[in-house]
Amino acid sequence: MKVAITLDIDWASDACLEYAFETIAAFKIPITVFLTGKSNFINQLAKANGWELEPHPNYLPHSDHGLSQDEVTAHVRKFVFHTYGLRMHRYFVPNNFTIDAFLPWITYTSNDVSHLTAKNPFINKWGIIEIPIFFEDGLYSLKNESFSVEDIMKQIDNDHYYVFNFHPIHIALNTREYAVSRKLKDTLPRREYNTLDKERLLAMRYDGYGMHNLLIDLLTHLKADGCKFYLMKTIANETKV
Repeated sequence: MKVAITLDIDWASDACLEYAFETIAAFKIPITVFLTGKSNFINQLAKANGWELEPHPNYLPHSDHGLSQDEVTAHVRKFVFHTYGLRMHRYFVPNNFTIDAFLPWITYTSNDVSHLTAKNPFINKWGIIEIPIFFEDGLYSLKNESFSVEDIMKQIDNDHYYVFNFHPIHIALNTREYAVSRKLKDTLPRREYNTLDKERLLAMRYDGYGMHNLLIDLLTHLKADGCKFYLMKTIANETKV
């Protein structure tokens, strides 16, 4: 099995990041992190563990990354200049988007969510590799899936790359119902969301079997099965399409 674990940071607070990364770091696997802003905490972890850091620009209207496509691109390149991969916030790609500003380093994008369907990387409209996302935690909880590692593994074979994408907020809150975490993001001012502390996160955390439990069980299962974990840029380099 060939798997990549990715995280979209989405302006998570330091307490949220610490909770998520402590969980994943315990498994000693390579991961790819898509950043919405600068983080010394993540930079230090990435350097120590050989993780890949890439930008996660927000091109949606009223973005706090900038008012125009050029402003958003310039903003994210301040904290990830040598961009090998690109994933947009909420996977939103503007109709007039151009990849030119991220050349010559960029080798892949990852904005296509296939939802538990195996799908090989392919060449996108910019002539570079698109790496599909097999599992996305928000969509998984939104669709009220079974939260069963066994059910997920039934969709996996040895012939494809499988990208699992998680968000620190869903790990920290142990999300089961997507609407709960979505309401939190939509109602809290960005500054307050950015500073959620451990005490408040624990107070809001789902105490049943949720996304944090699923992540641990999934990684435990994959490691026990001898799965090979990839950085996203490694998949792009190895892919023949």
